This record gives sequence, C-alpha cells and structure tokens, in this order.
Amino acid sequence: MSVAESLNPYAPPPGPVQIDFREAAVEESLRLLQAGGGRTADELGVSLVLPADVAGLRALRHIARMTLVRLIVGIVGIAVGGILAVLHQTIEQQWRISEWLLMGIAGACSLGGIGLLLSNVFFVRSTVRRALGQRYRDLLQHRALQRPLCVGVEDCRTFANMKLSPEDFAFLAFDMSKRRLILEGLLFRYVIYAGDWLTIGQAAGATTTGVQIVFRVGAVVVGITVQHDSVWHELKRQTIGGGQDPLVWPIQQVLDRGD
Repeated sequence: MSVAESLNPYAPPPGPVQIDFREAAVEESLRLLQAGGGRTADELGVSLVLPADVAGLRALRHIARMTLVRLIVGIVGIAVGGILAVLHQTIEQQWRISEWLLMGIAGACSLGGIGLLLSNVFFVRSTVRRALGQRYRDLLQHRALQRPLCVGVEDCRTFANMKLSPEDFAFLAFDMSKRRLILEGLLFRYVIYAGDWLTIGQAAGATTTGVQIVFRVGAVVVGITVQHDSVWHELKRQTIGGGQDPLVWPIQQVLDRGD
C-alpha cells in the first residue's frame, strides 16, 4: 500500500478558508442518498459525509470552553508551584511557614496543574462518548481491528494552524469486514471506503501529528486530518521521538487495496 506525502494536492492556494470544508461533500452525499432508491447509507457502499446531530455543536463548544479553563488553571498551578519553590526561603522567613509545608504546597500546585492538563484527554473522550450515545454503542458492533478511538477531525488545509479544538470530535471505528473507516462525529458522520481514498499520509500540526486522508465522495474530493491524543505517544514523542503517528498503521490496514 503506497502512502503519499502529507500534502493535499487538491488544496486551494494559501489563504483563509471561507466555507466549511465539508459543505460540497455533504451536498454530494445527500444527492447520492436521494438517488439511491431508498437504500440506506450503509447499503450504498460508498464514502459519505453526512450531518449528524444539531446538538453536537453545543457539545463541541462545551469541550472548547472547558479545555481553555483547564489550560489556564493548569498553567497557573504549575507557575504558582514553581514560584513557591524558588522563593521558599524568603516566604519562610517572612511568613514563618514550615519549609516542608511550603514545599508540599508547591508540589501540590505543580502536580495538580500537570494532572489537570493531562486529564483533558480523558475529559474529551468521555464527553464525546456521552454526546454520541447510541451512535457510539453502534460502532462497537462492527468487526473492527481495535476498539473505536476518540479523534479530532480537521480540515487538512488548516491542520498546521494553532487551534483550541478541532472542527469536530469523533469516535473512529476500523471496520475490517467492509474495508472502511467510520467516524461518528459530534457534527458529521464520515464513512471512507478503501476504494475511494486518493492519498494517505502523516501530517505535522502545530504541536502534534495526524493522518491526512484525501478521498472521493461521489464526484467531490475532500481532505480530512484525524488526530488521536495519546498521553503515552506524546510522552515518547517529547522524549525519544515518537516517529510514526499511532493512527497510521490501523488506517493503512483497513484501507489497504493491495496496490
């Protein structure tokens, strides 16, 4: 299976993206469903991008707000802990506070801040899982390569830009029986069949990596980048160098056409 460079050859010239990058793909998906003679999306057997849930936008905004709060509080906690540790002798003399107590408070602030930042990954997963409800439980019924993973879904043209949260959050299922990826998102449902992808490659973002998939939805071409937050992978990437994105291998296995 060939894997292309992390570049979308179908991207427009650099500049601000004025419309939702999924708009044309959604319109084409609805046209395909209408022309399908009453067949369901699964029965059509083609790649689709379909609107999922109006309430998903509220969940997406909630995640963005809480991520910002956790980021601010976490950084403040780490900073306060560091300041207390550096100035512990001055504070001890002026306020008559035990050195052990002062260092304990500093450690609690720093560790609490770090823990709050790391816990955001689990907060996002649980929030998305609850918001999806039955759609998440339906994903578990597929004969999958592994359990569904919570991923961010972004426009591959803007993945390198710094963002507070991606354009969508989804649980990604690797359906081996039908050679397809299913992404049940807060805003959209993305289905990608092995016969429809054009390029697959690792992409570098502002602070992390992802997997870019450019694929056809009928006559329309759309590109997404999926990114999975993993504390273990991020630790390896920051220390010994993470190398390949953890989503590359399972996506290649499912979408392999034997080319």
